[in-house]
Amino acid sequence: MVRAGISLPALLHLMGHAHIHTSALAQAAQRAGCTGRVTLHRLRHTYATEMVRLGISLPALMRILGHKDINMTLRYVEVVQLDLQREFHQARRNIASLHAIPQLPLPSPAVPAHTDLPTIREAIATVRHLLQLFHAELQDTAPAVNFDALSKDC
Repeated sequence: MVRAGISLPALLHLMGHAHIHTSALAQAAQRAGCTGRVTLHRLRHTYATEMVRLGISLPALMRILGHKDINMTLRYVEVVQLDLQREFHQARRNIASLHAIPQLPLPSPAVPAHTDLPTIREAIATVRHLLQLFHAELQDTAPAVNFDALSKDC
């Protein structure tokens, strides 16, 4: 058995007719409008690159191509800037789906529906209480003096 499951007699038969295959390939490439030289080996490189773009893993591609070393497979694959951009954006989409931002309920409006005197006094008392809580946390004297002035005004 030779690579990719082709028997030795079959391989020798194909090699004997290689000039026919090469000629047919050149004619097909010309009809398709290819300007460069198209060879079976170049098609093998193109196949490897397209398989990676379609999402096949490198170990699987290595087995398909019949390579024993992953470095040989990597030599067959051409990665261009467009491939890098596509991979980057796909990875970002994957991260976004794994770590979705939870939707939090919106807080109730800061301004109450009605503003009568008891509601205003309650709001002032709440602000005064918050100022007293934060005053204890201040180490710098300038903000502490400002907080004192604010709490006296309330």
